Amino acid sequence: MQSEQRQHCLAAFGVVQYLPRDSWQLAATVATPAAKASRVAAPPAAAALLAELADPVAPAAAEVVAALTPAYSVQASTAPNASLQAAATPLQLALWQTDDQWLFIADALPAHREQQLLANMAGALDVPRLNAPELIEWPLAGDAHASDDPLGHEFLAVLFDARLQNRPVKRVVLLSDTANGGLVARLGERAANAMAGLAQISLPSLGAMLADSSLKRSSWQALQPYRTPADGG
Repeated sequence: MQSEQRQHCLAAFGVVQYLPRDSWQLAATVATPAAKASRVAAPPAAAALLAELADPVAPAAAEVVAALTPAYSVQASTAPNASLQAAATPLQLALWQTDDQWLFIADALPAHREQQLLANMAGALDVPRLNAPELIEWPLAGDAHASDDPLGHEFLAVLFDARLQNRPVKRVVLLSDTANGGLVARLGERAANAMAGLAQISLPSLGAMLADSSLKRSSWQALQPYRTPADGG
């Protein structure tokens, strides 16, 4: 066998050194050749472990945390939310309805003098004597679902839709000092849609009328065109 082929076969079988048969009688002082360095690279994980063992100084914990901390931070906004502020104020409504002509709605329970003023206005409009008001508030006491409807718009939409179907009226008087669209905006779009087609008269609150007689006069001027005829039409 040729020398080059023989060395190749021996290397394939893992034989480190080959001695021909005629050299077996050599002295025992024949030195074993030094093992050659392996050319097979260690796996990455093993290399990392070896590097860690070779360098006993590990990075400080603070340095590791700093490396994982992003270069930016997100801060919660401290700006007040208008919707949440509006929801923080409970909604209170007082409703008066004695016939199929008029529905009076105030966004607060009037005091005795204010109720007397409303009774006088209703009498001048030929409305039957007003009874005690119906009180509506949101959120309802003990209602666990109030957080799903913070402004009460869903609640008011259902309430007014059902009410006006069962007790229809022709004229709605809205008594409020609410800005930004008045009481209709506070009730919500769907409740306003339930009142669509009705005569809607927006007036200042009863308390404001008592405090300023000019508001009382202007409110009466706004109501007179809707005065109920004597025949109830």
